[in-house]
Amino acid sequence: MICKKLSFGGNMKKLLMLIISLSLFGFNSYGKIEPSSELKIKNISTNLWATYFLDENGTVWGIGDNIWMIFGETEDYFISEPLKIMDEVKEVYPRGFSTVMLKKDDTLWVVGGNNYNDLGVGDIDSVKTPVQIMKNVEKIFWKECTLMILKKDKTLWVVGDNHDYKLGIGSEEKASIPMKISKNVKSVIFGDYCNMIIQEDGTLLGMGSNIHGQLGTGDNNPRTFPTFITSNVENVYCDYSYSLIFKKDGSLWQTPYFDSESQNNPVKSLIKVAENILDVNSNYGPLLLLKTDKSLWKEKGEYDGTGGTSKNFIKVLDNVDRINPYIFKNNKDLDFYYYEKNDYKISFEEYLYKYSIGDYILKKNGDLVFGDNHKFITGNVQDISYSNNYIFILKSDGTICKIDYNDTSFNLEKITF
Repeated sequence: MICKKLSFGGNMKKLLMLIISLSLFGFNSYGKIEPSSELKIKNISTNLWATYFLDENGTVWGIGDNIWMIFGETEDYFISEPLKIMDEVKEVYPRGFSTVMLKKDDTLWVVGGNNYNDLGVGDIDSVKTPVQIMKNVEKIFWKECTLMILKKDKTLWVVGDNHDYKLGIGSEEKASIPMKISKNVKSVIFGDYCNMIIQEDGTLLGMGSNIHGQLGTGDNNPRTFPTFITSNVENVYCDYSYSLIFKKDGSLWQTPYFDSESQNNPVKSLIKVAENILDVNSNYGPLLLLKTDKSLWKEKGEYDGTGGTSKNFIKVLDNVDRINPYIFKNNKDLDFYYYEKNDYKISFEEYLYKYSIGDYILKKNGDLVFGDNHKFITGNVQDISYSNNYIFILKSDGTICKIDYNDTSFNLEKITF
């Protein structure tokens, strides 16, 4: 067979180069050829119904049940493939029946269910497409159907459910649009039936139910507006029946307990329960105190409710470096499990886990394992999330996979955006 030399004319060469380019590169949305790259996800978050993905460009995507229109109005109630919700987003807050998004330009946007007027649009109608409700927002605080908005000028605005006067607007009416309640605000602490505000100078304000004296005002009357409690405050832990106030001078104070039916408590002022405190941690069951001598102390028993007896603490460990977010001793992470015994001891073990969902455990080295035997599933995992019977896996390279929660064959399915 005789092979003849083939040659391409000018147009054919251009076509060939185009085909080669398309095999190596992709078209963008405007038709320009650019290098193809896989979209990387920065973080994942979830609520009762769905999982949210925030990518490196600031686009929010959603997968899951959309019956409350948390993604905006769609033809189908269940979204099985990533659905784009909004661009240019800095933070996404996946609430129970709605979605709140803080954009890169510091505007605040909402979408979804609005039964408690908690989206700030002036009525209780569901918001079917994202709507802007405020500008110049620095941060939001939220719990259930209450939304508190901290603006860049440090003013605090509230919206939503106002049961027990916890919004501090002077009545128990819901706030259907954002209402300003304070200034010079540093942070907000949510309690069960009351809320507290720490101002930038350390002033502590409280509002809401005060049935057990948990606001620390010396009585058990509710406060309908933010009310002064004390000064020089670093942090607060607000429980159902009492509050613990950690001050900048290292002292820890407790609110006096009142009987819910009367003013039955001779103690009317805050009770000092400890001093020389570096930090307080109440995230793991028993209240923990880290003292200036690096000793770790644990509460002994619960507050007895008499109003005259404050919490007692026993020392459980020495040479502790810090306790937030985990316990550090000699630069090693420690975790503990707590068990009730007469001597109220804590047992410690080396902290191996970063996060767990059921039997799925994300280890600190990035391995995702399953069960007591730690069956290996995959590595290089940054975070995991659960919704709609799936475990969603964010890998360290920004890719997303999912596993059927009940499928012990652990087949990973990659999600594309």
